[in-house]
Amino acid sequence: FDGIGTHARRAVAAAIEAFLQHKLAQPPEYDNRSIHVRPASHGGVRIDVDGKSFDSVGEVEDVGVRQFLSASIAEWQARQ
Repeated sequence: FDGIGTHARRAVAAAIEAFLQHKLAQPPEYDNRSIHVRPASHGGVRIDVDGKSFDSVGEVEDVGVRQFLSASIAEWQARQ
């Protein structure tokens, strides 16, 4: 996110969030989970999983959620 303005960073976070929510609607194992990508005050994104916040996908404690997030974000990036 270096080199892009605040508005652009928020737009990217919102686009990833929309794609993530679309992906989360498909597998039933995430039906009762709260998983979100939000813009962070430091300029990147914040990952929220079941009430806990993380500065990066790599910090997410649940391995399955971490892998799902990584795959979803990689798929979103490939479509850009």
